[in-house]
Amino acid sequence: MVILTQPDDVYQRCDDHQRRLLNQALFHRLYLTDRAVTDHELTPLLQPTTGPRQDTLRD
Repeated sequence: MVILTQPDDVYQRCDDHQRRLLNQALFHRLYLTDRAVTDHELTPLLQPTTGPRQDTLRD
């Protein structure tokens, strides 16, 4: 995904509607205060992998 190599540049060039779509594609949740993003949860597609899930392993 080339778009993720410089996300800040892409985000700055987007209008409000495009930023909303980008946020929805990248984040499951954003935690906000009046002035800042305080935390986030990525969409499952972007979450780092930690290896195979235990329930998918076969003996």
